[in-house]
Amino acid sequence: MGESFVPLSEVSKLEIVELLNMIFHDYVLKMHWSLENLERELKENDVSLSDSFVMFEDGRKIGIALLSVRRKRCRIAYMGILKAYRGTGLGFRMMDKIVNICKWHGAKEIVLEVPEMDRQAVRFYEKFGFRKNRRLVTFYKKLVRKVDDGKYEIKSGELNKVVELAYESVSRFKRRPNWHREPENLRWLEGYEVCKVKDNEGNEIGNCVWGCKDDVIYFMEILPGKDAGFDELLDILLDNFCKNYNYIMIPLVPEDDPLYESAMRKGFDTVAWHIEMVLKLH
Repeated sequence: MGESFVPLSEVSKLEIVELLNMIFHDYVLKMHWSLENLERELKENDVSLSDSFVMFEDGRKIGIALLSVRRKRCRIAYMGILKAYRGTGLGFRMMDKIVNICKWHGAKEIVLEVPEMDRQAVRFYEKFGFRKNRRLVTFYKKLVRKVDDGKYEIKSGELNKVVELAYESVSRFKRRPNWHREPENLRWLEGYEVCKVKDNEGNEIGNCVWGCKDDVIYFMEILPGKDAGFDELLDILLDNFCKNYNYIMIPLVPEDDPLYESAMRKGFDTVAWHIEMVLKLH
């Protein structure tokens, strides 16, 4: 029978979850999938079910690829193959399939992120022609409770307004956002909130897209106002959220981004590094 590829849209969500758990249980960054977090990952990564696929070999499900398409670029959100089939060349045939899908969309490049410590995966993608672009860091910090000085007011913000500010931030700070931080990607975030920071005179200091789990708060993006910078806004946010949370994480910040520089100045620890890799299509 050989290999075949079935669009994710034709596979049940339960089968997808089972396959993902079988594939990724022994990867460098172990993941446990459920129907709930699958739905969230599909939404937040803007995964195309018609372009993503499950790979079969002789009738058995052995691999999976979750793909996103954005203008002239594609992203591999997740790609994996069962351990017994690694090193057999089937992984490269999966990549051939992915490249053909992306070319059909007119894409000029494919982007993905790999844990820096996963050297085997890095070598695999390099053999296929991917090149390292830059590193993405996940920051972590224990919050210290402080007395509220009442200088700032934090209220709920609007997602559409944040998307506009994100586009402005790219131009103003000359940012090169990675896929997760591109302005349009903010539209797909589920389960996150937007807060707006103003001083006592009504001047807008900036906005933040955030979420939380237990005693950890996650900053998905922070966007300084026109008269503020990342350091000032980050200080205010840390002072505010320390009232209700013990820890903060800022995931996947490019090393050439001003938020990276600000987090380093503020004494954040780095807990994970990913490598952003790019394949140019011709």
